[in-house]
Amino acid sequence: MTICQSTGELSSQRSLDLLIFNSTGDWEDNTRRRLFTAMARQLCDSGGHILSIERPICPLSTPVKHWDKFTGWLRGPRRVRQVEDNVFLYTPLVAIHDVAAPVVPGAVTVNKHLLCSGIRSAISEAQLGSSRLVVWISHPVLYYWADLFPGALTVYECWDAHEMFASVRGNPRAQGNVVAKERYILDRADVVIATSRKLFEKQRALHGNVFFVPNGVDFDHFAGPTDGEISPPQDLLDCERPWIGFVGKLNELIDYELLEHLASHIRPGTIFLVGPFDGQPQLRRSPGFRAVCDTPNIRLVGPRPYEAVPGYVQSFDVCIIPWVVDELTVAVNPLKLHEYLAAGKPVVSTDLPEVRQFAEVVYIAGRPAEFERQIRRALQEDCPQRQAAAREVAKVNSWDARAAQVLDIMSQVLAARQAQLPAYQHEHLEVGSCVEA
Repeated sequence: MTICQSTGELSSQRSLDLLIFNSTGDWEDNTRRRLFTAMARQLCDSGGHILSIERPICPLSTPVKHWDKFTGWLRGPRRVRQVEDNVFLYTPLVAIHDVAAPVVPGAVTVNKHLLCSGIRSAISEAQLGSSRLVVWISHPVLYYWADLFPGALTVYECWDAHEMFASVRGNPRAQGNVVAKERYILDRADVVIATSRKLFEKQRALHGNVFFVPNGVDFDHFAGPTDGEISPPQDLLDCERPWIGFVGKLNELIDYELLEHLASHIRPGTIFLVGPFDGQPQLRRSPGFRAVCDTPNIRLVGPRPYEAVPGYVQSFDVCIIPWVVDELTVAVNPLKLHEYLAAGKPVVSTDLPEVRQFAEVVYIAGRPAEFERQIRRALQEDCPQRQAAAREVAKVNSWDARAAQVLDIMSQVLAARQAQLPAYQHEHLEVGSCVEA
């Protein structure tokens, strides 16, 4: 796929190069990838490039956890590779992985030097410039990457209340560690982007340059055909209708008791859960999760490639967001919401703050019995007019719109910052210069 195409919208002021530190796995699995590719399209006219730094290779842990990735890195192609016209990927090497490095004496210092050396070479190969370089960080675990390039504009994208995840919640020491790492990034960030209003208010109390940029959608990918029959995936065909579907990770965010209630009260009917298991090991042993696994009219479809997901969404009669409402989810802007709406589907969600603003096209429910009633109502009221209204909401919340907003923010902040710098600092801004660890 060629990413560069003329947009006719970019001014020379947006001639930026992005150095993105990927916290959520490789490029192919990155949940922010759609935003970055939208930015790449809009940077083409001005010659801007994106270099995504993938999760590092550690010679101790990577062979154990990701043998294929390790052997691929040894062969060379994973080091620096071009995946689009102006998008490059680089997989660096660290001595000890960043989760363990802070507790091993000297490991952070060694990692910084390895990263600086490798990333300098990657920047040169990807042809990133120096005067308008943007460093993008999106997770507290990457805290010590925030000062690798002190001359660049540093952006922290906050898309979750990380201290509320199941892996650290209930452990004050672990939570404090996450909070401290995030604060470390905030102290070095020039710009903070928050994807929900809750996160915006939280970060605004800690930083003076915070912007609210919610999640978007690859509209054309999910909209699908509007004037013809949809061919449902084969694994739906032998199941009773209505088809009620959820697309996303199976983890602690989901209200499994709610799913049990729906399965027992909406008959005939089938509930489909499309996505990988992403919870803590103890979740698999919980009564609620085990009951959902054993319920005949709940189908755990498992993970599906991004290219196949629209076929499921377009086939469902109702799409659901069955999340618990807690300290984590009240700060989440659900990616799946606009994906559902782009397909023109009726959506029923628990009462999440980031969903309430779309009440004209989303059915919102509290208790399980109310959620059930809202599903029945959504089935009855589904019609071409409501489908068109849902699509219109999704269309104005596209990733292209989000990318334009983010690029404008970064260009304006960078221009203001550079205007205050003496001329000699522009001339001596060295990409890849590292702080001493």
